[in-house]
Amino acid sequence: MTRIKKIIAAVLCAALALTFLASCNKEVPVNDKPIYYQIPDQFVTNVAASNHLLRTIVVLVVYDEKMLETLDAKGPVIRNELIQLLRPITSKQINPGEEDGIDPNAVLETLKSDILARLNELLSGAGVEIREVLITDFVMQ
Repeated sequence: MTRIKKIIAAVLCAALALTFLASCNKEVPVNDKPIYYQIPDQFVTNVAASNHLLRTIVVLVVYDEKMLETLDAKGPVIRNELIQLLRPITSKQINPGEEDGIDPNAVLETLKSDILARLNELLSGAGVEIREVLITDFVMQ
């Protein structure tokens, strides 16, 4: 009987320890609604190998309001990264002809994916996770 009591006590202790560890590992809940952060000012860059300009407005989607302050503070670095991503875009990528075989939507999706990856890499040390990138204006002039 004593051995059974020791086994039961050990199982109960293990269960309590697991419960305690599980409660310590819970992540702090974040907002379940998206927060839209429009990068201040539009981007106007030269289109590669042409006399055209590209005007773009970029919105970042996050789920934690605490990240907004960091995004504001890192504004110049974010703008620099985005300009570096936008400058190599050519006029054929923005406005391809049917004979070029380029899907303009695919170009835009690739750009959004590149922006997301680059900014998350850039801001990873600051505790910011961007979940999505929206391009709300994309005009070649």
